[in-house]
Amino acid sequence: MADSVNGSDFWLKQRPFMLIVGPEYPEAMSEVLENGLPELLGWPPGDVVTFAAMCNGDEDHRLLARLCIDLAEKHAGIVDFGGHLSIHPRAENGEPGKAARAENPAGLVGTLFATSCSHYGDVAFARSWLQHADFRMVK
Repeated sequence: MADSVNGSDFWLKQRPFMLIVGPEYPEAMSEVLENGLPELLGWPPGDVVTFAAMCNGDEDHRLLARLCIDLAEKHAGIVDFGGHLSIHPRAENGEPGKAARAENPAGLVGTLFATSCSHYGDVAFARSWLQHADFRMVK
């Protein structure tokens, strides 16, 4: 639960965050649909919910991950890491439509989806990534 809320801004454990519901720009959903992610998932993502940490400390990254994990778990969604993590797979040559799926990548539990734009993970992967030595959320 948030400590306090002011519009789309909120504080969690006295750390500032922001919530955005819906794509940040009009083309965002079409980019997601065209980057090969729906074929990997077996379903097309229908909307975007964005949490943003307004600070860059380890605690901010961990709280951000927990927010994303809780929401994805509650709504049977995935976590968009907002870029590529420090592990593989990567989509081939950054080409649209050349998406990849990896089960238990780099010894982590869960499924990681890679497109030319970003890494996405299921809830199990996001939880496992949170425990990894290289953990960071791409912000």
